[in-house]
Amino acid sequence: MKTSNLLLLIAFVVLVILSVVGIYVVKTNLEEYLPQQGEAFSTQKELLPFGQIKVEGTLTIEFVQDTICQLSVQADSATQEKIQVSVLDDVLSIKLERRISKGIQCELRGPMFSKLSVSAGSTFRSSDSLSSPALDLTANAGAIINLRGKFGLVNAELNAGSTLKMEGEGDSIDITANAGSTVKMKKFASQKASVKANSGSEIAINSVTIEASASSGAAVHYNEDALLKSENTSSGGRIWTYSVKQKK
Repeated sequence: MKTSNLLLLIAFVVLVILSVVGIYVVKTNLEEYLPQQGEAFSTQKELLPFGQIKVEGTLTIEFVQDTICQLSVQADSATQEKIQVSVLDDVLSIKLERRISKGIQCELRGPMFSKLSVSAGSTFRSSDSLSSPALDLTANAGAIINLRGKFGLVNAELNAGSTLKMEGEGDSIDITANAGSTVKMKKFASQKASVKANSGSEIAINSVTIEASASSGAAVHYNEDALLKSENTSSGGRIWTYSVKQKK
């Protein structure tokens, strides 16, 4: 196959993947919109201790590391009734049963968690500096994770147009981004990184040593002073450096 034809085929495949992702995310966010009813008000719910968190739906969770376990929700009465909260086997589950046109603001207080899963347009963030020896992150269907702190090992998997942004430092990161997802970690300094970007995804990292893979129109950006131990590109994937003065 000629090079020009191969490039056209790769571009077409990536376009199809991104189109499917976009349709899925839009469909997810448009299903069964719940109209606002009355004025929004705040409620507080005391929680059982938890070590893992799962969030689903258009909820914006602001996490505050604390000794107490409590969830505060700012929403109207109809929306409050559609938020399911439970703690089972150390897993805190927060789920919005129906979609709404804008994110519901929530504040979650509790101990540092070891595992976080967000999906269906949810946002999980923390302005505090967190600390954990190990952190396992998963984001699906347009979800967003935004964290800062000091961590040992960070494992992350992103799918279907999701976003991960981290600042701080860590020992080792292992990240896979699929189907138009984005990883922004130029301001997260790690000692060792292993990253895989697929299907139009983009990963930007800052590490001492790096193993990188990019395929199907995906891209990996890494700091120019890093040691690239291995690289693998296929089907239009790209791996290249950025200036250490451009860590944004």
